[in-house]
Amino acid sequence: VRFPAPPDPEVLAAGCARLLERQAVLRSRVDPDGPALVPAAGPAPVLRRLACVPGELDALLAEESTRPFDLAGGPLVRFALVTVGDEPRVLHVVVHHLVFDGTSKDVLLAEILGTETWPGPPDVRVGAAEPDDQ
Repeated sequence: VRFPAPPDPEVLAAGCARLLERQAVLRSRVDPDGPALVPAAGPAPVLRRLACVPGELDALLAEESTRPFDLAGGPLVRFALVTVGDEPRVLHVVVHHLVFDGTSKDVLLAEILGTETWPGPPDVRVGAAEPDDQ
């Protein structure tokens, strides 16, 4: 996310923490003994602070995007606020495809930025009964 004006790093860090509270799968890791996701054993990821000069932004983002995840250790998401020149301007979020398909990026960003409009976590019940009046 590229911001036209410098964002408040504390607000973004709180948004990243809020996202991780609401979306437990982002705090997971791969169980090496089976094809299952389990809670990550370490601390939750925090908003890292990175910096570059304007001409190096694309290279920095590419490097961060291709840095491997520790699948067995987790978590499978990273957040960075990149300062370009003298001001923080870019929120870079990298999520492993095992826990995020990319089609929900607007929901993910809305949760981080605090622009979501729902009161709580989404209802993710699988196979929930349909109302009788349908």
